[in-house]
Amino acid sequence: MLPEGIDAGWFWTNVLTALVLPPAGLLLAIVFGLLLLAKQRILSAALFLVTGIGLLWVLSTPWMAYQLQASMVTDAPFSLEDFNAWKEEDRPQAIVVLGGGRNRSAYERPGGEDVSSPTLARIRYAAVLYRATRLPLMTTGGKPTGGKLAEAVLMAEVLEQEFKVPVLLVESQSLNTTQNAVFSRPLLSAARVDRILLVTDAFHMRRARMEFRNAGLQVIPAPMGFRGLESGDPKNYLPTARGLMLSSEALREWLGIAVFTLRRSI
Repeated sequence: MLPEGIDAGWFWTNVLTALVLPPAGLLLAIVFGLLLLAKQRILSAALFLVTGIGLLWVLSTPWMAYQLQASMVTDAPFSLEDFNAWKEEDRPQAIVVLGGGRNRSAYERPGGEDVSSPTLARIRYAAVLYRATRLPLMTTGGKPTGGKLAEAVLMAEVLEQEFKVPVLLVESQSLNTTQNAVFSRPLLSAARVDRILLVTDAFHMRRARMEFRNAGLQVIPAPMGFRGLESGDPKNYLPTARGLMLSSEALREWLGIAVFTLRRSI
């Protein structure tokens, strides 16, 4: 039995994804190699052990992590100068900001829930864009792990109460990027919006843009959270926990794009 409030589909999808991606996928390869070694199948064991340990080392280095992150980035930063030069019919009609997670252990906050650090960075940038463009804002994101408030609701509260930015639309049912797009579309259509300025992390924008366009919306990307490698740091080529996290993050996006492509072909 799953804890109350957790969506079963979301849970098992994320379990399977975690088993495929590092570190779990590579650790399973190492364990399988050890089992083969115990059965004296030396060549097969060596293949799994060398592959598992080698990839675990390489993917944990910040250098490789940032190469993978950079491979996901296809959009330049949004230009306010270009926005001001566009004709009215070419401009986006609303800003849509995607959630990046919740913190359900924010005991210092009323209700004990808050936006996560990645989500806070996204809505901060959305607030900057709102003040520069005065476009209406929409937040999107549900509560796949249960709890009291959906991600989009928490985002709207922070935007309105702390950044003093009004939020026009709140989509609070989606559990993933695909649903962000599908569930946002009818709300935007009701507000006569079909051309949006989409805010999410630079490494996530490629997949998010594909999903929103597939939902029938015109998308102008406004990526944020660009990451770069600090040159000269010797730790760039040594395994770190952060390096492994960033590699797994990028590989998850590539997996999501593969699933999207397969879904479209079917």
